[in-house]
Amino acid sequence: DISNSSALFADEARSFTVRKFMGEFLRAAVEAIDCNQGTFESFTGDGFIAVFPDRLDDRSSNCAVRALACATAVNQIFADLIAQYRQDLAHLDVRLFARIGVSTGTVHPIVFSFGQLRTASVIGRTPSLAKRVCDTADRDRTVLQIDEATFFELPGDIQHAFAEIE
Repeated sequence: DISNSSALFADEARSFTVRKFMGEFLRAAVEAIDCNQGTFESFTGDGFIAVFPDRLDDRSSNCAVRALACATAVNQIFADLIAQYRQDLAHLDVRLFARIGVSTGTVHPIVFSFGQLRTASVIGRTPSLAKRVCDTADRDRTVLQIDEATFFELPGDIQHAFAEIE
């Protein structure tokens, strides 16, 4: 989620710049998801949902570690783009922040079909909890929050780093 993003769309004269910024951000975020063996699920306005399933061919691959690596990469992508677009977005007089929520657990794939419309996504406790974790984050700073299940899936050295940050 990008907090304060509604201000991006307040000035129609700059809409090309805003669309370009958002396009670059989401394109790079999807690449980060792919690089960390995740699956892009859907856009959510100014954000997205991604899933990092267990790898049956590599049981040593930790889905929580891959999700966290992706979240860290997405935060860096966002910071780099904010710096790159600073002048173009300065007139909006708003500070944008990336907020990321990570939850570990089961997801359920679902396909919706109605007439010409056909879409797929995931539902369940885990994506809902990830959204709630994201929504509870401070809107006035960049935040990466994880739930308790994710914390306990992480190796000890990473757990220790999160415990120190709190």
